[in-house]
Amino acid sequence: MSTSTSIDSPTSLATAVRTYNPLPFPEAVKEVMKTVSPFINSDNGLSMDGEISQSLKDIEERFVQAVRHMCLMVKHTVLSLTMLCSILAVSNTKPNPSSTAKLLRRVAEGFLAGNACARDAHEQFTILVTDVESQFNLLEQKSGEDCVINVSGNYTTIKSTSKALRGAIALHLKESEKVSLATVDILTGINKLLRTFLEDESFSLKEPLTKAPLFSLDMFPTWKGLRESFITFQSEIRLQGADPISDAPDLSPLPPQPLELISAVIPKTSGACVIAFERSDNSPQVSGTTGIRVVIAIPVPQRGSGLTGVRINAITEGQSSSPDSPSYSLNNKSTTAAQLVKDPIFEPTNCRPRFSTRQPSKSTLQWSLSRSLLRRLRRKSAPLLPTKLALSFDVEHSTLVNLQLNVVFTFHRGIFRTRSSHIVSTQVPVDPCSPTSNPTTDTISE
Repeated sequence: MSTSTSIDSPTSLATAVRTYNPLPFPEAVKEVMKTVSPFINSDNGLSMDGEISQSLKDIEERFVQAVRHMCLMVKHTVLSLTMLCSILAVSNTKPNPSSTAKLLRRVAEGFLAGNACARDAHEQFTILVTDVESQFNLLEQKSGEDCVINVSGNYTTIKSTSKALRGAIALHLKESEKVSLATVDILTGINKLLRTFLEDESFSLKEPLTKAPLFSLDMFPTWKGLRESFITFQSEIRLQGADPISDAPDLSPLPPQPLELISAVIPKTSGACVIAFERSDNSPQVSGTTGIRVVIAIPVPQRGSGLTGVRINAITEGQSSSPDSPSYSLNNKSTTAAQLVKDPIFEPTNCRPRFSTRQPSKSTLQWSLSRSLLRRLRRKSAPLLPTKLALSFDVEHSTLVNLQLNVVFTFHRGIFRTRSSHIVSTQVPVDPCSPTSNPTTDTISE
């Protein structure tokens, strides 16, 4: 039986992260399925005791359920770690206490969900290890440990002994149990440290996060390294064909909703502009291409507000300014008003937007919505500005890039048509091999 370790400080967390190795888990999953599946999925019937077949079937079903919990754990944990790394990447620049607090709570919630999944998986693996020993003990009492078990397929006959089958299954079950326990230890420690930090009233979020020991510059490699470990973990599970979630729609999580990045009140309108963000499933699954879908909520302008237009910008920036750094570009998928209107999220349905788009450079996209004076004066005409729309584009890149999103509201007021603008801005690191992170946000008035 594996033993648990205690993580109660940033130093002990750093030590645990350095020794954490989840990679035996995907290999163990593959080996268990490879060992068990032939004996319960024969095309030509089993030339073995029905009791053995049912026992192996039960083992496989319960094992897959435990693996499913580990896969869900990875998804929650990668998202939280990506959010956290995004926050830390800009932690020394103009802290926004309310935004930071909100994001840290989301990070904590993700870690809690991941830990709950890891605990469920570990409990199931532990019970399975015991039950496998018990079931094979009963089998060997009846037939002996060297009894031959064989399966006749269409072209081959697979043979094994009770002893060999038991040894192979038990070995990899214990490996799975060991990795799940180490994962529980890591996530339990993180949750305790995060809770202590969030409950510490002596630390003000007006200060840079790097002043807190948990998020100091010395801890940056720990958080980044842990994120890379879980991303590799996730990739290996998929590479080995060991992620059962996609093959089990009844047990897979609900489709994720677009992640709200920022909500900022716009003067002279009905309320707030909201920018939400998600990866797009409509883009081709091509290496180096990340599909992005941005959902924008636009508040209704008040009568006499002087709002003349709304512009949405998407800009990518690399992590390095070196001339040798990898290139990146944006590919616009929302090029016509008809595409906007056809999207199910578009509101109101009777809106007829005056829409244009341009690409000033390969790393910049712009979408513009304008309100003509004549149409604004005709109160019964169809709305010119949507209250909700979605914009889609691809990011073509091979390394982590920062994606800046901003919505610019332009106003002209008074007899001299004085121009002013209000900008809602957010920044999102986009990794080509992991879920996109949560952002940093800001609002600016000009």
